[in-house]
Amino acid sequence: MVFYSIFKRKKENGKGHYWYYCYTDPVRNVRVQKRCLGCATKREAYEYIGKLPKQIESEIIFKNYAAGYIERYEEQKNVKGYSVKKSSVKTRQTQLNILVSHWGEKKLASITTRDFENWLNHLDKRNATKNLILIVARSLFDFAVKDNIIMKNPLEKIKPFSANFKVKEVLSDSDIKTMFPFNFKKLEEIYGSATLGACFVLMLSSGIRRGEAAALRWSDLDFGKNALSITKQWSVTDGVTSPKQNEIRYIIIPSQTTSFLKELKSLKNASDDDLMFDFDGLHVTPERFNKLKRISESMIGKSITPHCLRHTYNSRMRDIFLNSGTSENVLRAFTGHKSEKMTDHYTHKEAERRINALSGYQADVDKMFGG
Repeated sequence: MVFYSIFKRKKENGKGHYWYYCYTDPVRNVRVQKRCLGCATKREAYEYIGKLPKQIESEIIFKNYAAGYIERYEEQKNVKGYSVKKSSVKTRQTQLNILVSHWGEKKLASITTRDFENWLNHLDKRNATKNLILIVARSLFDFAVKDNIIMKNPLEKIKPFSANFKVKEVLSDSDIKTMFPFNFKKLEEIYGSATLGACFVLMLSSGIRRGEAAALRWSDLDFGKNALSITKQWSVTDGVTSPKQNEIRYIIIPSQTTSFLKELKSLKNASDDDLMFDFDGLHVTPERFNKLKRISESMIGKSITPHCLRHTYNSRMRDIFLNSGTSENVLRAFTGHKSEKMTDHYTHKEAERRINALSGYQADVDKMFGG
C-alpha cells in the first residue's frame, strides 16, 4: 500500500501557494513530491490524492503490464484507421515474449536506459530483430507514460542499430542451368514436384516475392504479351492481401518462361481461375519454399533462398538494361522498388497502357537466360 500526505508551498512570487502531495517510493526508498494539479484548497488536495492509485508505478511488474499490450496496440491502430495484419501482431508478440522472458519480474519503474541498452547490445540477435524489439519496448513504455505509470520513457533516446543484412547469393549461368532446367521431368527430379520447380523458374524470371508467387492465378498472366500482373500476395497468417506497399505492378517476363508456363497449364488442364502453383488446390507454403535452400546447398554448394532469386533477377536485369541504355526506372517498375504506387482506381485500360509501354523491353528481358 502507498500512503499519501499533502502540504502547501508558497509560489515563487510570494503570492498564494501550491498544494503538493508526497509518498515513499518503495523501490528507491526515497520521498517523492509532486504537485496536486488544479488544486486551490486543502479539500481539493485531499480529493486529488483520494483518486491516486494505491499501487504506484514503481510496484507494477513488467510482465503484468505487458499482458495487455497487444490488445492495446491493436485498439490504437484501429481507432486511428489503420488495419492490423495478423502477421504484424504475431511479430510483435514474438518480440514481446523476448522482452518478458528477461524483464518479466522487474518492476516497470526500475528499468533504466543504461540497463536496457546494455542488455540489447549483448542480445544474440540480428540487428534487424533488435530494432523490432526496441520498437515494441518503446511503444509499451509510451503506453505506460500515457497511463501515468512512469514519468518518462527510458528508451526514447536509445538509437536503433544499423542494418547488417547478409549479402544475398547471386546465381551464375552455370547455377541456373543446373537448378532451373526448362524441363518438367528434370524439375520433378530436383524438387519432387514440377509445379514447385516451375514456381522457382518464374520467380527467377520475374523477381517476384514468394508471397506474390503463392497468390498467382493463371488469369494474372497474359500469354500473348508475356505480361505478369502482380495484384496480391498470400501468407499463412493473413491469407490473400494487397502486395507489399500496395504496389500493383506489371512485369514483362522472358518468352521462354511464358512458353514453359503455357505448357504447364496445359499439362495440369487448369482454368484461368485456378492457382498457378497449387498443391491440391492450396497455396505454396513456406515449408515448400524452404526446400530451395536445402536443395541448392547439396547441388551447387550455395545457400539459395527464394529472395536470392529476386536478387539474382535484379542483378542480371540491371546489367542488361545498363548495357542497352535502358533507364533503371524500368527495373524499379518491374520489381516494385520505390516505384509509383497504383491502387484499385486504375482501370483495365490503364493497365493495358502500362503493359504496352513495358512490352517495348521484351528483347532486353529475353536476354535473362542468355537469349
